Amino acid sequence: MIRKRGLLLGVALFALPLLPACGASDDTPTPADPTATPTPTETPPAGQTVSWADANCSGPPPNPVDALLTLRNDAGLPTDTGECPALGTTVDVLFASPHVWGDIDCKDGVTPVDALKILRFDAGLDVTQEAGCPEMGQEVQITVQ
Repeated sequence: MIRKRGLLLGVALFALPLLPACGASDDTPTPADPTATPTPTETPPAGQTVSWADANCSGPPPNPVDALLTLRNDAGLPTDTGECPALGTTVDVLFASPHVWGDIDCKDGVTPVDALKILRFDAGLDVTQEAGCPEMGQEVQITVQ
């Protein structure tokens, strides 16, 4: 008996979508789906997720190679930052103010002090940052301005 009810219910549900095709007209508007997720009106810009102070995007955490790239940039030598923006490029950090890529402490641009801070971080020593600056090694989403 339970099988018959299930079968009849299945046939009834199968036939429902066919009713309008059989000549029945229903001009009643369909109510909105109460389970639908509302679409956000503003979406953040697509960006690149990187580790703050990882100059060449080789993967967290920042390491001495990142410090070397920072020093090469300061000396005017070529630097290969891989998938990351060039050192000194202004980037928008999602949910933060614009920052200069490679300016690890957000103070005075890309300098040897930034390289020193990367080395201190790598050695497990304390590193001070300016207010509003991402923490060393923090995952951030950036877009190039």
